[in-house]
Amino acid sequence: MLWPCQYPPLIGRSTFIYNEQELKNDIYKKTAVDVTLVFFFALLTAGGGAIKIPFLPYHPNTPQVIPVILSGAMLGSTRGPLSQILFIFLGLLGLPLFNELSPTFPTPADGASPLFAKTGLKAGWLMGFVAASYMAGRVVEYAKRYDYASIGSAILGSVLLIYLIGLGVPLIALRMPFRATFIDWLWPFFVADLGKGLLIFVFLMNTRKVLTPPSDPT
Repeated sequence: MLWPCQYPPLIGRSTFIYNEQELKNDIYKKTAVDVTLVFFFALLTAGGGAIKIPFLPYHPNTPQVIPVILSGAMLGSTRGPLSQILFIFLGLLGLPLFNELSPTFPTPADGASPLFAKTGLKAGWLMGFVAASYMAGRVVEYAKRYDYASIGSAILGSVLLIYLIGLGVPLIALRMPFRATFIDWLWPFFVADLGKGLLIFVFLMNTRKVLTPPSDPT
């Protein structure tokens, strides 16, 4: 009569231990995947900046905005921005990830110290990368699917946010007029980035059947 009283608790306990270990393994695997994806998109952003397309004499154009927006749209509003923060952190450690401005850089750099012209003008764009990745992630998380509206809104909002924050630094720090900063300097890049946004749109629309939209972390 002791067998039924002794063994079921032991079996139940061993099952609990197995499930607990399985849960830990799942957490470790998910964490490893998350870390890998964050590093992957950080490297993609760095690689995008290394591809220089002749555009204007004072600064080349790059496809860097593509992995920035894709990081949010594919990884979500947590892992996406983390990948951009990692990219910035690696650049601050001294890795040559931030593009240098040409000596022929136009009006917005006038009156700026050499250090600010070299790094300060980039601060707004780097912060814009983080914000744009977050926005793209939140829009897709809210929609819970990849469709015309969610993808289009995520891309357009992200590009506008990059330029809103990126323009804020020279406009505020250098007290530059809007015309000298945007009309005479940035509008060609803005148009080019909208074109890259179209490429992102086409990519996501054609791969949405095999991609799983990121879920809301909350």
